[in-house]
Amino acid sequence: DVAYNELIDLDGNVFEGRGIRHRSGAQGGNKNNKEWVAIGLMLGPGQLVSAEMLESAKSRIAAVRLMNPKALQVVGHQQLKPTQCPGGEVMSLLARGAFDPDGLTPEKPQPESGWPVPERVLFRTRRGNDVKWLQQRLNQINDARLVVDGDFGKKTSRAVARFQLSAGLRPDRIVGPLTMRALKVR
Repeated sequence: DVAYNELIDLDGNVFEGRGIRHRSGAQGGNKNNKEWVAIGLMLGPGQLVSAEMLESAKSRIAAVRLMNPKALQVVGHQQLKPTQCPGGEVMSLLARGAFDPDGLTPEKPQPESGWPVPERVLFRTRRGNDVKWLQQRLNQINDARLVVDGDFGKKTSRAVARFQLSAGLRPDRIVGPLTMRALKVR
């Protein structure tokens, strides 16, 4: 038994799990399983959401909304129960509204780095591919000479402060909207 109502592969093919009209088993409890439809994205380690997968997900979400017009919210599994699923890239797309049938399309990684542009606030102790983008960008702009390892440690924190000073920003060592805007335009 697949606990998800439906699953979508990278080619955009939709597979029936329990079926869209049946209660899911993926949400970690009766209340969540009763209130939420579970659509699983069939991604393996290192795989990114394809345009076909995204379009199929939007289509299936639109179908759910036709059956239940009150089904307005689209969330990640980890927002309903403790889990790492669905992962950083999908959570970033969710935060941007990319899975909403009338939502945005996914932003492509920066071609020169290959890592996704951060969609969350970055600060000391954060880890991930978006931190690699930040480190690569600081190396490009300020010759920070950081190891691009995805770990926002002491050296990355100091490099952020130096960049913020050079950009006329308060050196709080936090990469929020103002610092991101400055990083993108330089």
